[in-house]
Amino acid sequence: MISLPAYFSDALLIEGQTYTGTPKQAGIDNHAHCPDPNDGPVIYRKCVFDANGASEALKLPRKYDFAFLNCHIVGGVEDGVDIVRGGNLWFVECTFERGQAKQDVTIKGGAHDVHIIACDGLRLIEVGNYTKYDAHATYPDGTTRRALPWRCARPPVRGLSVEGCPGCEVIEYHSEPTIGDVSRPLLNRRRIIAAPFFYVRSTFFSEINPAPAEEFTIKPEELA
Repeated sequence: MISLPAYFSDALLIEGQTYTGTPKQAGIDNHAHCPDPNDGPVIYRKCVFDANGASEALKLPRKYDFAFLNCHIVGGVEDGVDIVRGGNLWFVECTFERGQAKQDVTIKGGAHDVHIIACDGLRLIEVGNYTKYDAHATYPDGTTRRALPWRCARPPVRGLSVEGCPGCEVIEYHSEPTIGDVSRPLLNRRRIIAAPFFYVRSTFFSEINPAPAEEFTIKPEELA
């Protein structure tokens, strides 16, 4: 039995709920569930997140202190779980069922401390791949970074642990090494191709749906 950190001691518990998405329409991203409120701690236990043809089953943008215990996650056309920024996220003894997407989980945008433990059906996790926030970023001290071929503007994904998930592969782009029983190709073909692509895209091309300027500001909790 996995013991969650102390910050979950007074968490809101959501148990036995089913969240079902609707098929994705062209040009529109959607999901089966995006937790509310924005700030945890919240524990989901024995819940079902079924993309049902949506972009992803579970969307976690800038979410902190969320745990998913014994949940069933059915992926969509892009992801099963999409994590952008945020941290202190736990997936324990969950079952993943792949949808149309090749990856089950994506973790990006400088997210930190994501723990995936004893999950079944998990085959591919993509870490540190491109988001619109990576073109440039303003840090808490006022300094600004732009993307470079070997570095995204945001901090790398850090503190990822994957344990007890046999057969799971982790593909890394702009990220530090992971720990756990995972494959860890540091300079695989995908990463070599991806880095200059991210740089060219973020430097010379504008986003179709650009984020507001404040979204490029890194908050102190993102560097924790």
